[in-house]
This record gives sequence, C-alpha cells and structure tokens, in this order.
Amino acid sequence: MERWEVLQAKAVEKDFRLRQHRTDWTQFRIDLDNMIAWLDEAEALQLTHGDLSGEITHLDTIIRQHKDFLVQLESKKARVLSINLISKTLIDNKSEEGRQLKARLRQMNKRWEVICQHATQLQKDLQRALMQCQEFHHTIHDLLLWLENLETRIQQCEPIDLMAEDATLWSKHMKLVDLKLDLEKNRPRVMSLKETADQLLENSDSTEMAQAKDKMHIIANRLKALLRLCSSYISCLEDKLDINKSTSATSHSHSLDLSGSGSSDLSSPRGGRTSTPSRPSVYRPGSSTPLRTPIRTRSPFAVTRQV
Repeated sequence: MERWEVLQAKAVEKDFRLRQHRTDWTQFRIDLDNMIAWLDEAEALQLTHGDLSGEITHLDTIIRQHKDFLVQLESKKARVLSINLISKTLIDNKSEEGRQLKARLRQMNKRWEVICQHATQLQKDLQRALMQCQEFHHTIHDLLLWLENLETRIQQCEPIDLMAEDATLWSKHMKLVDLKLDLEKNRPRVMSLKETADQLLENSDSTEMAQAKDKMHIIANRLKALLRLCSSYISCLEDKLDINKSTSATSHSHSLDLSGSGSSDLSSPRGGRTSTPSRPSVYRPGSSTPLRTPIRTRSPFAVTRQV
C-alpha cells in the first residue's frame, strides 16, 4: 500500500511538471510573439523620423514621441532579458521547432540591439537639432525680455497702498489682473519649452546645452514667482475693495437715519483733521494685514537678470 502511494505521488508530481512545462512553453511563445510585434511597431516609428530641421513645433513633436518611446524601451528591457533566460531551459535545439524558435530569438535580439542604437543616436541628433534651431534661441531671448517687461509693469503698481482712494486701487487691480492673464496665457508655452529642454538636454556635457537648460529653468521660475506676486496683490486688493464697499453702504445708512439730529459729534469723519497724519498702510505679500513699513522699490520675487 505504501509503495502504491509513493508511485501515485510521483505520477502526480510528474504530471504537474509536465503541465507547468506546457504552461511555461506557451507563455514563452506568447512573450516572443508579442516582443517581435512590438519590434515591428518600433521600427516603423523610427522610420518616420526624417528631417529634424525646421520649426521648434516640429522638433517638439518628435522630442515628445522620442520621450514616450524611451519609456517603452526601458519597460521592454526586462521582458527581453526574461525571454532569453527562459529560452535556455525551454528550447530544445535537437527538435525542428526548437531550432526555429532559436533562430527567431537570435533575430529578436539583433533587432533589439539595432533599435536601442537608433534611439541613442536619435537622442544625440535631436540635441544637435535643438541647439541649431534659431527659433529656440530666439524664443528664449524673447521670453526673458517679456518677463523683464512684466516685472517692470508690476513694480509700477507698487507699493499697494491700502489707504489710497478706491479709484487708485481699482486701477491697480485691473492692471494686475491683465498682467496675471498675460502670464497665465504664456505659461503652457513656457512649461512646454522647459519640459523639452529637460527631456533632451539632461546629462549633457555641452556647455551650450547646459546654459539653454538653465535659461529655461530661470524663465519658468520667474514666471511662477510673478504669478504668485500678482495673485497675492490681487487677492489683497479684492479684499480691501469689498471692505470699502461694505463700509460705504453702512455709512450711507447711518447718514440717512441721523440726518435730522443736528449733532456735530455725528458728522462725517472727513470733516475733522488729526494733528498727525497716519502713515499709509502698505500691503506685503504673505501678510494678512497691512504693515507700516518703508516702501520698497523692488518685487520680492524678482530674480537676477543675468542668465
């Protein structure tokens, strides 16, 4: 009885190994077929990369495609390694089917190497094309001048004197809103160029490429800083203007109720003068209340103009 149980256990174990082998064999063929299909798509995509000269928009499209392709390439490395490792235990070189699979595996590895080499070369070609693209350099220069102009216009709205008349506050509010809209309108363009520079010029030994990447980082950081500054000023002005409206409405209702009292003590505060005028309240970004501090002449988020 014990001998029968041992034989039965061995038979079950052998059957399990056979089924596992068939499963691994099936999965191996599926993985190999899928990898070859992906190589077909990758080669077709690489053939579409023709002339790299032209406008920055054309280069940007190719650069984005190249970035996505590199992500796919990285994810396929583990699959290629797995297929090669499993093939050592599954492929029987003595059988015709095994020899055919071995030939397909060699062809897959050869095509994989060619695609990787092409991707590396395309990275270098795109870097060279971007640095030779005059539109790219002109765009960087124009963006720096544009930000310089916007920062100057923001400084012209400073200081934000919360004790000024409503007309003055409204004027500054409208100017700052226009400036903020201009910044927001150009933000996608700036972020796109920065992303392009980050993707393509990373880990480059070229001084020119490093400078171009640094300039795009400076532009992006200045834009974000000026947006924060405008938003801070606008928020402060909107709060103040709402308070002025509420105060004006309350004062008007009191004036109607007490118009017949004839009491000089209830006259408008504007009728009297204080012996020493108070210093104007000037808003500072990040502060919830006006601060009585000397007027500054420079935006707190201003950055160096040397790029």
